[in-house]
Amino acid sequence: MRHMRIAIVGAGLAGLATAAAFHQAGHDVQVFEQADSLRASGLAINLWSNATSLLPGFGLPAARIPGEPFSRMVWRAAGREVASMDLPARGLPHVNVERAELLNALAGALPADAVSYGARRTDPVALALGNDLVVIADGANSALRAAVIRPPRKQWTWTVWQASVTADVPAVPRGAGASVLRPGLFAGVWRLSGDRITWFTEQPARNRGDGKQLLDDLRDDADPVLRELARATAEDWVEWHARDLWPSKSLHRGNVVLVGDAAHAMLPTLGQGACQCLEDAAVLASAVAGEDTLDLALRRYESARVPRVRRITALARVGALSRRQSAASRLVPPVLNAKWTALSGGPVLRRITRPVSVG
Repeated sequence: MRHMRIAIVGAGLAGLATAAAFHQAGHDVQVFEQADSLRASGLAINLWSNATSLLPGFGLPAARIPGEPFSRMVWRAAGREVASMDLPARGLPHVNVERAELLNALAGALPADAVSYGARRTDPVALALGNDLVVIADGANSALRAAVIRPPRKQWTWTVWQASVTADVPAVPRGAGASVLRPGLFAGVWRLSGDRITWFTEQPARNRGDGKQLLDDLRDDADPVLRELARATAEDWVEWHARDLWPSKSLHRGNVVLVGDAAHAMLPTLGQGACQCLEDAAVLASAVAGEDTLDLALRRYESARVPRVRRITALARVGALSRRQSAASRLVPPVLNAKWTALSGGPVLRRITRPVSVG
């Protein structure tokens, strides 16, 4: 398709990745971010191979992809390791990366003047009139989503407590992540670059705002990994609330299109939210490059993305259900439950983290 002028609202992962993909294709991109600077706060995230394999197409060479690689997950129950799951990457390595590091890398792939900060945009009609394509990437709480789709009906919610700390945890080997599983509690532990570790806890029965008490409880936990990490965590214990969005069958109206969490926010139980933002960016840029008209390109983008993100959103909801305490979960010995989860979850993770075709 011809050279286009593209406006992108939001300088998060989806917005910056989309800008980088279109910039690499030779289009004129301008990102509008309402904050005064790059929102390079936040904690670490998983980038599986389906996402890292796309980064060279955004201008990040394979040899300079940020993050700490991993290819295995160990499962812990009753205070010890009880199972292991191999997660070989089918493309570039899976990595754990600080969100700020990834945002800065994507911003660095753009021209210096490509992102306008302190630039709140509230009129999608004006943007649509002044640009060939408008990409709405303003996140799960999108202010502009209604220009494309109806307001969401029922949404699932989820609370996570997370921190990134410097700690010595030899029970979590290099190149692996660890999951701690017991009825009513799930925790994940991932290594970052250097001696940094990111870890999170989900306890569905615990009330919002009760994170301090949770952290205090974990400082005396029976599992030595959680005990060590909780004792190493102080003021950086962050409570965040996820709210998903079932993907609409249509992601565009006219020349305005949704990407990332604005289109399909999902619960964090599969670690695929950031990955699907990057897939959106790559597939959208490829669709525009491969079609003669914008309408055909946006329909192609929808046909590729909607079935996949619906499937992953549904799987993330199943993951949330599996982590809630129930009468049945209390009857299953924790070690057996962890072994079964590793055995059944491995094929699912290996399948959804395979790199996708963006052509």
